[in-house]
Amino acid sequence: MANNSSKSLSFGKASYETLAEGRGVSAATYNLIMGGMVLYGIVINIIMCMTCTEFALSINPIVMLVGYLVLVLAGTFIIHRAKSSVIRFVAYNMIVVPLGLVLSIVVQSYGGVEAAVVQQAFLYTGIITGAMVMLSIAFPKFFSKIGGMLLGCLIGMIIAYLIVWLMGINTIIIAYFGAALFSLYIGYDFWRSQQLAPTVGNAILSACEIYVDMVNLFIRLLEIFGNSKSSN
Repeated sequence: MANNSSKSLSFGKASYETLAEGRGVSAATYNLIMGGMVLYGIVINIIMCMTCTEFALSINPIVMLVGYLVLVLAGTFIIHRAKSSVIRFVAYNMIVVPLGLVLSIVVQSYGGVEAAVVQQAFLYTGIITGAMVMLSIAFPKFFSKIGGMLLGCLIGMIIAYLIVWLMGINTIIIAYFGAALFSLYIGYDFWRSQQLAPTVGNAILSACEIYVDMVNLFIRLLEIFGNSKSSN
């Protein structure tokens, strides 16, 4: 649940760059940078899941939680408010690295990176991401209208997770809801990225938002597929 924090909190209106403020690039280069940054975050997380699990498990849980929250919330604040592309890249890593540590523990709980359920969740995350990007291009008017609804649903989902966690209830229904929600968020955030001035800073910020959507989707799919496997 903690990985929702960087999605739900942007500490006010994001500081999107204009062409006069940032380093302008072509639309193709803008999307290439954005895609490259998303891929960078995913690759870093895969490497961390393969190499950092023992280190992550050795950290005191309270220290892990506090460190995670501090880094992710600080990174979220900085990446949404910074004017420098370099600083935004540093802030992006402040989100990617702690998320990687959390993912290494989560993935290990499902059998590690070589487990069939983990690879299935990873594959479906990629397929859904590609599909949502294409849908956002095909139906821009739809995605332009759902931002408020998605935020309301996200807040509701976080509250629901807290309630069922405190009551010890199975969260699989919420996992299905979360998978649908973050799938739509991928399409929405890609649509929004195309409305911004094509600058390097905006590409990094948009990549971060899509990356966080994908991580959340991946975790929900792990819950779904893991629950399905345990039920068989």
